[in-house]
Amino acid sequence: MPDIDFPVNPSLNATYSKDGKTWIWDGSRWRTNNILSYSGGGTGYASYTTGDLLVGTGNSLIKFPVGQNNFQYLRVDSVNSASGVTWISLPLAGSGQSGLVSTLNQTFSGAKTFSSDLNVSSVTPSTNTITGALTVAGGAGIAGTLHAYALTINGTYDVISSNLTTTTTTPNQVLFLLDAASYRSAKIMVQMKRSSDYEVQEILIIQDGIDTFLTQYAQLLTTNNLVLATFDADLSGGNMRLLVTPLYANMTFKLYATAMRD
Repeated sequence: MPDIDFPVNPSLNATYSKDGKTWIWDGSRWRTNNILSYSGGGTGYASYTTGDLLVGTGNSLIKFPVGQNNFQYLRVDSVNSASGVTWISLPLAGSGQSGLVSTLNQTFSGAKTFSSDLNVSSVTPSTNTITGALTVAGGAGIAGTLHAYALTINGTYDVISSNLTTTTTTPNQVLFLLDAASYRSAKIMVQMKRSSDYEVQEILIIQDGIDTFLTQYAQLLTTNNLVLATFDADLSGGNMRLLVTPLYANMTFKLYATAMRD
């Protein structure tokens, strides 16, 4: 076998050919670098380096293109030509086709149908109609039941629910409270239960920053005609509070309030 006179001090990826064979300098030694061939034909592609991936079918192979960032994937447009293998942008839901939803901001246009649960894990609070984990510019139609801790209407008043279970007759237990800096007044309906006895009544409370004022009305009692609790209100810790004194142990209280903002 004749001597092979490799170049001295080659640069990285420099090539050397002799007698139909090719070598490439990888920075420490010369490596063979033959063009691949198979029964369908040769590559027809002479400019490539160590680590390149050659792909294709039919009569030719090409050097595989490099994808861009983490939001591209491989697409094969043709089974007969290597030129049909390309990188394309990741299809995102909302861009007119099925696909994945990335961590990028998404804009949805047109009607979208979700065939399974849609869960929003963001805990961003909502302070108006354009803030929060989920915002809707137009109306929202809900065919089933809407479950919510509180519901704000037009930034003026909130609908809030609460409950309390008591085991003692300790006076002035906190049944419900509102931030006094945000709410001026509230209309509250309270339902009470003790064993098979029930009571329901409405309460109005208001505060002026110094004192609270309360009135009770529309009281309804069931068969045994038992009054189950008494109520009061105060300002404490920056909150307007509705207080309850159960007249019997082991009671449950449920309420909903319409709270008016200042």
